[in-house]
Amino acid sequence: MTDFAAIILAAGKGTRMKSDLHKVLHPIAGKPMLMHLLDSFDALSPSRTVVVVGDRREQIDAALEGRGVATALQDPQHGTAHAALQAKDALAGFSGNILVTFGDVPMVTGATVQKLLDALSGGAKVAVLGFRPDDPLAYGRIIADGDGSVSKMVEFKDASEEERGVNLCNSGLLVAHSDDMWPLLDGVDNNNAQSEYYLPDVATGAIARGDKVVVVECDADEVAGINSRAELAVVEGRWQAARREQAMAEGVTMQAPETVFLMADTQLGRDVTLQPNIVFEDHVTIGPGSTIEANLIIPRYSNVPENTLVTRENMYAFQSQDTPSSQWTGQFELTERARHVLQAGPTAINGLSHIIASLDHRNHNQPPERVLDDEFSNILPELKTLQMRLSELIADIEKGNNSDGALQELQSFYADKVAPWFKHQISQAGKNIDGLVSQSVLFVPTYLILSQLLEPEAFAGILSGLATATAAHAVSSQKDGK
Repeated sequence: MTDFAAIILAAGKGTRMKSDLHKVLHPIAGKPMLMHLLDSFDALSPSRTVVVVGDRREQIDAALEGRGVATALQDPQHGTAHAALQAKDALAGFSGNILVTFGDVPMVTGATVQKLLDALSGGAKVAVLGFRPDDPLAYGRIIADGDGSVSKMVEFKDASEEERGVNLCNSGLLVAHSDDMWPLLDGVDNNNAQSEYYLPDVATGAIARGDKVVVVECDADEVAGINSRAELAVVEGRWQAARREQAMAEGVTMQAPETVFLMADTQLGRDVTLQPNIVFEDHVTIGPGSTIEANLIIPRYSNVPENTLVTRENMYAFQSQDTPSSQWTGQFELTERARHVLQAGPTAINGLSHIIASLDHRNHNQPPERVLDDEFSNILPELKTLQMRLSELIADIEKGNNSDGALQELQSFYADKVAPWFKHQISQAGKNIDGLVSQSVLFVPTYLILSQLLEPEAFAGILSGLATATAAHAVSSQKDGK
């Protein structure tokens, strides 16, 4: 098998993006468009890959760190053929087929590249990639016969009316063997209005010297270039639509597919159900049989076990414990206490939800005298307030706001309004082993988490008291012969 190398052109300024971020680093489904290309090519195991850089090269160098990809500088910039020629030193000693492609055409697949490479096995010196858009617009045209042999490559402005009527358009991507690529690139001239060296002239030069040039066709969406935010959004939309179709074909239920937004690395198990309006952050795995409730942003680094219902109350509970919460960007410093609130707070919110649901059920299904002690008759609204304020505190921390005041207010509210109720419930549970088993499952874990977050000095005390009560009950039971 002939060795294969890739040259990716990414030296342009990308001025139409109106961004400080290099154009090829703008993400599609959370992954920079350049990485989409590199990941596609990795399946073909290229011997070497060279990215031709220019403007903001330091950003690309940083993004490529550890990938084993070389860079070559184009400075000054004199067109696409001139850019490809800058990779010659990085490919010194390489003998094999060379693909030249563009960093802002990110959806080219490995399968299409393989077809281009295979096209050279029939004696062609150059293979070019063509497509047939619904509206050919001002694309350059490829004039070819029925077997794919190319007789002419012509820019729209230079094409005759008959040639403009051809809908086979030039994507700009091409492949040639290194023995042919470098001489053909060297032979490209800049006899044009822009005085630049254009890549399609590699194929034109091969035709002029009598070489066989062939065209391989692909879907127009695969070679959509991205030069603006609007074009980025179009490609994102196409990627999302294709990924949703794939997920549903693999056994995922989407109640409103067009409202679900996935990341490139989202993993969805079989029989997962996604309700409307769900957005995934990166590094999320959803186990088989799980359901995601509507209107949620699933935080990054979440690993949801199988057969789990994910709700607004528990969605943070599945994050890695060393990972900040979903909206935290890392652009401000977190205190150790704030980081602890981000990590443990969602679990406390989830526990409060279960307690509130249990008390609501008890209040609606028990005689009035057995609902709650008079002393704690208003605890339900207090628990709901605590849950709401804890959620607000987490949101403030995620936004980088100063959370000290909110934390102090929450601590006071908890100590005055909620902690006594928890202590009473757990103390009563310790007097009766059945109550201990039933209530400790419901109350104790949430109380312990809240104590760590909001009342650390009481943490050891309640554990000690609970242990003493349990031991006393055990001794009493033995004396009674139970």
